[in-house]
Amino acid sequence: MKKMLFYVAVFLATINCYSQIEFEKGYFIKNNNERVECLIKNEDWDNNPLKFKYKLNHGAPEIFNTIESVKEFGVYNFSKYTRGNVDVDQSSNETSKLDGSRKPILKKKTLFLKVLVEGKSNLYRYKRGNLKRFFYSNKEKSIKPLIYKRYLNSKHNANLSSFNGSIVNKNLNRNFIYVNERYKQQLFKNLTCKTISLKEIEKLRYKKQSLSKFFIKYNKCSGYLIDDQYEKETKGVFKVSLKGGVRNTTLDIDNSSSFLPSISFDSKTTYKIGVEGEYFLPFNKNKWSLFVEPTFQFFSAKKELPFAFLVEKKIIVETNYKSIEVPIGIKRYFFLNDVSKMFIGGSVVLDFNFDSYLRYTRTDGAIIKDFIIRTSSSIGFHIGYVYKNNYSLELTYQNNRDFLTTYSNISSKYSTMSITIGYTF
Repeated sequence: MKKMLFYVAVFLATINCYSQIEFEKGYFIKNNNERVECLIKNEDWDNNPLKFKYKLNHGAPEIFNTIESVKEFGVYNFSKYTRGNVDVDQSSNETSKLDGSRKPILKKKTLFLKVLVEGKSNLYRYKRGNLKRFFYSNKEKSIKPLIYKRYLNSKHNANLSSFNGSIVNKNLNRNFIYVNERYKQQLFKNLTCKTISLKEIEKLRYKKQSLSKFFIKYNKCSGYLIDDQYEKETKGVFKVSLKGGVRNTTLDIDNSSSFLPSISFDSKTTYKIGVEGEYFLPFNKNKWSLFVEPTFQFFSAKKELPFAFLVEKKIIVETNYKSIEVPIGIKRYFFLNDVSKMFIGGSVVLDFNFDSYLRYTRTDGAIIKDFIIRTSSSIGFHIGYVYKNNYSLELTYQNNRDFLTTYSNISSKYSTMSITIGYTF
């Protein structure tokens, strides 16, 4: 296990040296309005950044730029951020943390806001963890927050218009969840156009897609060309892979609290076959993914041991273990070049066994003790290489699974190291 962790650490250090997110053509604007063409490290930020890395050309050193010295920056044909000193609502949107006030908790902050739509009126987004807020501005005017807040109220018969708030018909400890949807009133008042109806605004959701469509429609209605180059966000991708390989397995039985002997079976090589479903998260250039990989595996072994309590002075220990393993975990990818990448990952491995047992018998076949196998979960560590997004080679280590969880006087340590090849559709 220590060796495995050492190899993972070396792997991480090596990968971080050689695999970098690509520097792409971009620009930034200084406080004095000087525009600098450069190469920006495109990290496909999920949370709005406060700084970024750039190079003046491919051979130049990497330099950090921060929000204090830059008023705008962008990666061409991908994303754009503009600095704003804005009021940010700090209210939680989690049901368990809602307060009883419909007023937003506004706090002034200087942020890089992501430009979603640009025209006569601009739409911006800010995200930090679970906090998501949208902002807007009209031509030559300051950036304003679009107000949306969920809150609790014990008065069931409040008379609220669709612009001021709406009631969610849900009881929470005798409090009702209300929604302050003032953003609809803001848009109705400040973004009027003949092709946009009141009913259309009433149906608007406080979501990126809904608001973006509205701002695009408004700008087109107002006669402005829409520059949508800043909406080229990474999308989540789901892929399915067939996988098969071999594994080396060790099994130790600790029976020290019983009269039966403990045993360490010889390591054994078997096969495995499975299918993996993997979802690549929609940020950071799809470098993170969640996966689940149901896999069939088996292990059978038989060994004769000296045993003083029997006339023949011998006892036979036999196991037959078959199961469907279900690793559920996360991977982090490191791009090496245009056609290859590597990854590391971790998983919790659930195990569903069938027709499995551990058995102690006499040499004549008489059963002394049968143990029914009931397994615990274990931890998996994964390292792999992917070529052309289709072919993969993976090394996986699973540590010390106990498959005798229902017994207090006996325990087991089942560990595997496997090599798997895969094909992704």
